[in-house]
Amino acid sequence: MLRSKDLRFGEKGGSLLVSSKILRGNPSNPKRKMQNIAFEGLCGCAIFHFMAQNLHKHGRRLMHLGKEVRALRKDRGWTRRELAERSGLSVRYLADIESGLGNPSLIRLWDLAETLGVTLEELVSAANRDPTLHHPFRLALLGLRGAGKTSLGTRLSRRLGLPFIELDTLVEEEAGMPLPEIFELQGEAAYRILERRVLSRLLNKNRPFILAVGGGLVADPQSYALLRAQTRTLWLKARPIDHWERVRAQGDLRPMQGRDQAYQDLVSLLERREPLYQKADLSVDTSEKPIEAVEGEVWEQIQGDVPKGGQP
Repeated sequence: MLRSKDLRFGEKGGSLLVSSKILRGNPSNPKRKMQNIAFEGLCGCAIFHFMAQNLHKHGRRLMHLGKEVRALRKDRGWTRRELAERSGLSVRYLADIESGLGNPSLIRLWDLAETLGVTLEELVSAANRDPTLHHPFRLALLGLRGAGKTSLGTRLSRRLGLPFIELDTLVEEEAGMPLPEIFELQGEAAYRILERRVLSRLLNKNRPFILAVGGGLVADPQSYALLRAQTRTLWLKARPIDHWERVRAQGDLRPMQGRDQAYQDLVSLLERREPLYQKADLSVDTSEKPIEAVEGEVWEQIQGDVPKGGQP
């Protein structure tokens, strides 16, 4: 008699393993034929059970991935057929992805991300954005130097009773040297790797915080995707002249030393990074505003998401 215990899934790849005693016997025997029919039915049930388990585990991620693909497509004003033609995917397969039923390969996702004008990291990170799950409140402040990240972060930290963390400080502690020395001795590429490792470690800790990140983090696709997936990001906007004057007021003249075109370099840098900063969840213009006014505007945007302890 065929029993369910004669079937089991292998630990690797979900392969179906069948007890050898089921395969014995003459297949032309009527009794054996009935057993074969029962065997096929039991296999179908077992495979369905296996697929259901995996759908429950990964289905939510695929749903969020599909929503992100659909949102990006609509932002560009494309129909599903247009995206299919541009990416090389079939309309039906794309419909499955957008509905959360498709399970695209890495290569397919790569093609899709490239067509939509985003990085693979940004597209995949959308699968982890689940507003129905409980996550600690985390706000990441973005912007060039002089945007007001430290000033605002300190005030929000007091207001919400949450720790204020500066990522650059953690990187310095990890490296055992100040940032200028890291760049001078190891170069920017090595710094970005270190920054990414420190950020990943911080985000893996299940705790809330206010975080200020370096102005160049947004230029590293992996770090930015990681940050956007696990925090609410806020861009502190300011005019180039405001960045310039605030840095000078802090007594930091390093950006100007030995560079006649330093201000124009700042203008160009802000122009290049602005499209990246615009991907932030929230933004507030800090130009010609006192810090109290900036804090009030930010509070209006985040008060629905802060923990109960955070009061105005």
